Amino acid sequence: MGEKKAIFLRADSVRQFTLSDILHKDLTLNSGEQKLQAISLKAGCQHRKVKFEMSRYSATNNFDVNGLTVLLSIGEDLHMSCSMSGDKAVLELEKCSVENLREICKTENMDRFLFIKRTKGMSLTSFESLKCPGWFISTSSDERDQSVDMCKADDESTCCFRVTANHSC
Repeated sequence: MGEKKAIFLRADSVRQFTLSDILHKDLTLNSGEQKLQAISLKAGCQHRKVKFEMSRYSATNNFDVNGLTVLLSIGEDLHMSCSMSGDKAVLELEKCSVENLREICKTENMDRFLFIKRTKGMSLTSFESLKCPGWFISTSSDERDQSVDMCKADDESTCCFRVTANHSC
């Protein structure tokens, strides 16, 4: 008997927010390279924070993910994705239409767009790749390193974020 295929359907639930790590570095977009960066923003530069949209997904079968399955987007067609490259998971921003992401099948490589959101304590949130289990969206603990990438361990110092609802949108 073959393995049951996991299909995730988008729920009509979109939440707008910004992210900052526990070192108070905010996530910004380097639009020239289409890369996320984590920067300590000074007063008057708050407009540089990326406004994300988080869409919730639910599995059509009993596929257990131990958390909330989400898609993280910037605008209508730019989405975070994670795939393996050699022995390392790589975080990218990919263009893809929302229509193509209404239903995501785990066996068709579209699961690279899904993350498992977990909240620790009252305010810290981690995002683990569904496609690459054990890999988490992270920032660097080095103040000079502005990269936003994937890390293997669930290290609270680099893999946890404060999610701030964006009420002005």
